[in-house]
Amino acid sequence: MLKRFLAIKKKYRYIGVSVFLIVIGLVCVLIFYKGETPLTDTIMIPAGQTAFSIGLDINEAEPYAGIEFALTLSDENALAFATFTPGSSGATASPFVKKDGLYYFGLYTGANAFPAGDSLAGTLNFTDYISDQTLTVTVVQMKVIRLDADNKSVTTEKDSPSYVFTVQRASGG
Repeated sequence: MLKRFLAIKKKYRYIGVSVFLIVIGLVCVLIFYKGETPLTDTIMIPAGQTAFSIGLDINEAEPYAGIEFALTLSDENALAFATFTPGSSGATASPFVKKDGLYYFGLYTGANAFPAGDSLAGTLNFTDYISDQTLTVTVVQMKVIRLDADNKSVTTEKDSPSYVFTVQRASGG
């Protein structure tokens, strides 16, 4: 009887240790996992209004010279991406290019002129919002360009977090 009790106790000890190690492993994954959730915002558009703008706020640890984005529209027939206006007067906006369902655009300067910290990278301008349905504008890719000491471009891809903007028609007139 004592041997059986010790065998059962030993069996449960192994199970207890295994459960403990699994829990510790999950905690470590949660602590060290660098994934981030998308940044979301809701844009309310008054009835009858067809044009609107969305500001893209960026938070970078170091100054940067440019930034490239790729975005998707949930319904291209109900919303048109018109232009991108840089947030800095010294920046130049690239023309937007549509490829494989994504709109690519960006802004550039000749130096690391954009400051570290929070700043307005630019403004997305949309036209032809003719729908009463909820639409989404999602920035799915972002590349930050910095110039090194030799004035060479160093690009950092940041696919996460994405920016998800929900566009809704305000009820009423």
